Amino acid sequence: LVLEKFERGNDRVEIRPDIFSMVAWAWAKSLHPDAERKCRAVLDGILVLEDRPDVRAADVHLTTMAGNAYLLCLQRGGNARRPHRAPAALWVLDLLHESHVEGGLADAEPNSFTYCSVVTCLTRHGKSSEAPWEAQRILDECKSNYASGRGSVPPTTVLYNTVMNAWVKGGTERGSGGRSNPSKNSAALKKVEALLDEMETRGDGRAGGRGGPAVPDAVTYSIVMNAVVAGRRSDAADGVRALIDRMDARYGATGDPAVRPTAKHYNILLHSIAMSGKRSCGSPALRVLDFMEKSYLDGVNVGLKPDAKTYTSVINALARSGQKGSGKNAEMLLEKMVELHKMGHKDLLPNIVTYNAVINALAKSYERNAAERAQKVLDTVQELYTNGQRDLKPDTLTCSSVIDAWARSGHKQAGTKAEHILNTMIYLHKEGDANIKPDVITYNSVINCLAKVGDARRAQDLMESMQSDTTLTPCGRTYALVLHAWARSRHRDAGTRAQAFLDYMKVTAPDIRINKHMYNAVIDAWARCRELDAGERAERLLREMARRSDAGDAELRPDRVTYTSVMNAWAKSTKRESAARAQALMEEMIARYEAGDAGCRPNTRCFCTAINAWNRKTGRVEGAADSALAIFQQQRESYRAGNVEAKPNVYAYAIVIDVLANCRQLGAPKRALELFEEADALYRVSGVLEAKPNTILYTSTIKCVASSPDADAPVLAMELLNRMEQSYAATGDREVRPNIITYNTVVLACIHRKDRGREAERLAIVLEVYRRLLDRPDLRPNTSTVAYMLDALDEFMAGGGEAGAEQLRLAEEVYETAKGLKAVDDGIFGRLLQLRRRGSSRTPLVDEGGSSGAAQLN
Repeated sequence: LVLEKFERGNDRVEIRPDIFSMVAWAWAKSLHPDAERKCRAVLDGILVLEDRPDVRAADVHLTTMAGNAYLLCLQRGGNARRPHRAPAALWVLDLLHESHVEGGLADAEPNSFTYCSVVTCLTRHGKSSEAPWEAQRILDECKSNYASGRGSVPPTTVLYNTVMNAWVKGGTERGSGGRSNPSKNSAALKKVEALLDEMETRGDGRAGGRGGPAVPDAVTYSIVMNAVVAGRRSDAADGVRALIDRMDARYGATGDPAVRPTAKHYNILLHSIAMSGKRSCGSPALRVLDFMEKSYLDGVNVGLKPDAKTYTSVINALARSGQKGSGKNAEMLLEKMVELHKMGHKDLLPNIVTYNAVINALAKSYERNAAERAQKVLDTVQELYTNGQRDLKPDTLTCSSVIDAWARSGHKQAGTKAEHILNTMIYLHKEGDANIKPDVITYNSVINCLAKVGDARRAQDLMESMQSDTTLTPCGRTYALVLHAWARSRHRDAGTRAQAFLDYMKVTAPDIRINKHMYNAVIDAWARCRELDAGERAERLLREMARRSDAGDAELRPDRVTYTSVMNAWAKSTKRESAARAQALMEEMIARYEAGDAGCRPNTRCFCTAINAWNRKTGRVEGAADSALAIFQQQRESYRAGNVEAKPNVYAYAIVIDVLANCRQLGAPKRALELFEEADALYRVSGVLEAKPNTILYTSTIKCVASSPDADAPVLAMELLNRMEQSYAATGDREVRPNIITYNTVVLACIHRKDRGREAERLAIVLEVYRRLLDRPDLRPNTSTVAYMLDALDEFMAGGGEAGAEQLRLAEEVYETAKGLKAVDDGIFGRLLQLRRRGSSRTPLVDEGGSSGAAQLN
């Protein structure tokens, strides 16, 4: 209306700059969807009037208020980037500078709000590579103008904070691949730390000249802490702790409550601890929580009261730590939050992020019944949402985490449970629930679940159902998981199926890059299947990988996993030459390593696979035992030469001793005992934990001793069992606890021997082993145990009269005990009938002075 009357020549109408400023500000404050365009129209109108010869600059010009109104509109829009706004903000700043410096207009001088608004626009809408530098230039310009007297606006704390935030946002901007640039993050961190040092220097009065009122506050330190975390330094948590210490020191020196650490700063510390991913990160997170709770309850710092974000960050740290008890601790923290919220602490209400963190902690804890407990948490969330807690609506992440828990559980019904959750998600999404939509990660988790239980058919069917969904595209991991599912399926033709799927991939999914992990999965399928030509087919894939690698496809270069899988396929082959082929592959792999291929460095598993290949041929191929021992010697020499990955472990010793047991060569038991003592010395003297004797090593050694024709073999076997039981009793280490095979092997060492004369001693050993086995609450005799016992009674107590009666009574007792333990089959009953028929027709074999078998059994 004013402009219209002015155009008509009404000289009573006065045009003043504040008219335009107030109209622009009214639009800016209105939150009208068209406010930005309206404010820009006001500014354009001012510029048009400034160019008219009949309008004085003093009457119409751009003011700080009008410019700030437009800048306020440009700041809005949340996270949606609008590229035109960054240059528009710089245009306003240039206009204000021009009006103030060249026009001499005091009401056009940019103020602190102007500078901060321009920097905010650059941060939100400018290019991430340019915005921080423009923001730094604006800050430097403000400092220079104020220090020289050309401007009256000092650089404030808010301006510093805004510029520091621009550096942080620019440094953490992710590229097209979704990954941040570590070098960019590091450069941004250095800039932010330099600005903090500058602010602290100004606050301490050491800047010199007109320093201005810019001193760090709590927001400043929070921004720097976020920069430290975004920098992804390995010592991010240490950097955040150092900043908290600086805040404490500054608060102690100045008493300024604005720099006293609060729960927000400690939450950043907890986040940095969780993001470190260290296996021990759960313990320090719990210690920080304890400190915060104690400081708040004791009144030392009421600003450290933990909130929902605090507990959620600690639970996240527990989830990432993988520490023992992490799932249980996460559940306890959740229960604590719920109880405290009921007591009136409204800021401790667990949200969906908290529940998701608890489920994730359970999924990664590998604790007993972790999957069932994660499922219970999901059911609780669903119940709370149904009962009116609308902010606890389960989302895709919630369901995917529970599926992951089932995948890690090893539960027999894990695949079925995971599929049920997936089908529920699909149903809810079809019913209109946009919050729950299975994505590729969800499907991969279910396929992984099916792969781990070996249900390859359902895994492949599920992938094909993904292909039928136009919104989902299987990724490389999807195909790899299906291949792994076939490898673990135990199908007789798993190798053929996996090979067919790989060929199917090459035709139907040309965009998926086939890597060595996929080839390794197919080779593993050949190694695990029972097909006669598995070894040749696995080696054929190895040669194909080598050809393509030599042709320039570095992704398909065979590594030791490839070679070991092919060796394993040959090791399980029934062909006569299979062990020699496995050893040849091992030599080929070592040659590649010595030629400079670091991926083919032999490790313990490679050597053990080659040794096991010869072990399977012991007794059928001449020289098998010597070849196995030669490979073991080669492994030890490799370790002594500096290859720490070839360190002989307890399983290597066990396989070699098993070779000695199977070869039945003269002196094999003695050599086995020497190897056992060597492994024990490596553990106890040299501190090699991998060589610590366990149940497998003890049992293999007992087996080798039992096969010896030496008359002392049963006594040596019993001594090893005593040593084993004493070690378990002293340490409680379940790894050295004798199992049923151990007891049976000792009994087997006593029977069916050709030497005579010590039957009473051997009978005493058999009865003592049987008594100890019955005393074990966690073990019970199996059919082999009962069969060996009946054979021992038949061999050592045969005879007529009282001896025959006693023999038969003991056999009946063993049989009745076995019936109660469900350890009886047709073979056992046949042995008992044989004892009954022959019970009174033979001469006793127990030597004179031998104690009663019944007394020993009692």
